[in-house]
Amino acid sequence: MNHRSSLPKGGRAFERNCRHANGFSRAQARAIAAKDGRGSEGGQIAEMVKALDPSRFEKKGLIEPVPLIVPPFGWSDPVEVFAQVGAPGPNPDANVTRLTLYVKAVGPSFPGRFAIEVTGGDRKIIRPGPATINVTITGNVVTGIKVRCRGYLIPVRVVITGRF
Repeated sequence: MNHRSSLPKGGRAFERNCRHANGFSRAQARAIAAKDGRGSEGGQIAEMVKALDPSRFEKKGLIEPVPLIVPPFGWSDPVEVFAQVGAPGPNPDANVTRLTLYVKAVGPSFPGRFAIEVTGGDRKIIRPGPATINVTITGNVVTGIKVRCRGYLIPVRVVITGRF
């Protein structure tokens, strides 16, 4: 039996979310998705999450590419590109996290025009795209950096990457 067919409906999407949004390896995401589909206790999944070494993700400093299709004359759904649970260190309220987001169009030679909106940092940012955007998160806060784009004349394929 193919492993993918044993996942519950929506299991592939759940597995993909575990991998991309939460930084799990492919094998870990499959295991979590498979356990979740068999009705296992939520505690087992929580134990798997606790077993991960969070410093492994902090050392990377890279935000994985996030593809986004921008509709014409409207805003896309917001996508979360970075999440901060709290600030480490002896004085967490004085912590400052800086992100650099790179938002660029991919695909045809005439990519079209689009606007970028970034929320979740110290302030809301709206810029014309493509752009490099610096985002600052100050203090001991729980936040997620979300990006959405607005197309003007034609649909645009956008890729969001970044560093922290």
